[in-house]
Amino acid sequence: MKSNSVRLTHLQLASLLEEIASAMQTDIPVSDALRRLQGNRLGRVGKVAGSIAERLEAGQNLQSAFDSIGGAMSVQISAGFFAAQKANQPELLKRLANHLRRRDQYTRSLRLAWFYPILLVFVAFLITVRYLAPMVLANLDGGILWPSWVVTTSQYFVTSWEWPLCGLVLLLFLVSLWFCLKGRFPRSIRMQLFCSTLADELEHDVPDKAAIESAACLSGDPELMAIEDPTLAAPPIQRILSEIRLPTDDISTVDRNRLVIPVLGLVASKHAERAHRQVYFYSRWLPRFAMAVLGGGFIFGYVWFVIGPVYRQVIHW
Repeated sequence: MKSNSVRLTHLQLASLLEEIASAMQTDIPVSDALRRLQGNRLGRVGKVAGSIAERLEAGQNLQSAFDSIGGAMSVQISAGFFAAQKANQPELLKRLANHLRRRDQYTRSLRLAWFYPILLVFVAFLITVRYLAPMVLANLDGGILWPSWVVTTSQYFVTSWEWPLCGLVLLLFLVSLWFCLKGRFPRSIRMQLFCSTLADELEHDVPDKAAIESAACLSGDPELMAIEDPTLAAPPIQRILSEIRLPTDDISTVDRNRLVIPVLGLVASKHAERAHRQVYFYSRWLPRFAMAVLGGGFIFGYVWFVIGPVYRQVIHW
């Protein structure tokens, strides 16, 4: 069977996962739910749903069938199916879908927040090339003592303005490409996914080894996926559990093991709060700071290095 080359956005992928999770919750055959989705949704979502349903009807399991969409998230999604089936908790798929929706919303807000600083850079460049640089060069013989670097920069912008513009466009393209190709979640979200998923699986008596392996794959964290002996005693797992300090010295081994699940929940909450702060920093605080620095820097440079020499010359007259 040929692999489907259609790729879904995070928002479309979240809708597909939620449909599958709802079918699992209500004991409806997943293939039937996907066929219904194929009939109700046009475009890529319906096409991918039909492709997965076809593979399920051919006898493949859900993990293998979902590999038909490919993409950077395929390993995490396959792990999500495994964890949901082992723990009998379709909510694990919905949790992954919620993270995909939040990531899509974060990406959209990030683009909107950075639109104005980027626009400000291009407007400042246009004003410099179209008005400021020609004005400086036109008044070189007027007795105004421009700084030498202002004259040199003005000459460069007038004669070779295409190269700085190409540099700005290329930089913008590379940054956009980096965000598009970045498949992994930020570390705070990876840790939140790992801890919350592992806690759910352990609570439903999934063996430690299988629970850690599937939770690590679901999180997409390279370090956790590379654990050779996936047990709760593994150093990476112990480092995660040690993020929450509890007085466990006088507690028996059985009681200490019972504490693993709530500790994992606390660590997941800790990383969720950290992820929220990161979203605020990159999508709100940093763009506003960039606006203030770029706008203020341009205005200060214009007043001090372009207008300033004119007024200082007027004073000497």
